[in-house]
Amino acid sequence: IARRQRQMCIRDRLTITNRMIADSTVFNKAIITTYVEKKVLGLFWSRVDIGQTNDKWIDVIYTNSYVGTHTFQLSDKGTYKVTTEFVVYGSGGPADTITRTATTQYK
Repeated sequence: IARRQRQMCIRDRLTITNRMIADSTVFNKAIITTYVEKKVLGLFWSRVDIGQTNDKWIDVIYTNSYVGTHTFQLSDKGTYKVTTEFVVYGSGGPADTITRTATTQYK
């Protein structure tokens, strides 16, 4: 199973693209959870209010090939981190969980 996350910051907009390709002979479902954090005081990460329940996007996918995009308007300059968790269910055992992170600076 291939999973990938890409993020891009242009002006004051953060665009996140998640991609997934799985073996269609065993794939059942994927739950893809994405959230954004901002570095505060250069020390720790704080979840950003993206206007969604629990400040995260949740995509439930039933096809083995997926490309999904989320766009968010940044309000403050700083360092942002995007985290995406792919939980993939198949017919061959327990779910696979893969987490991807990426950081970007909005100046």
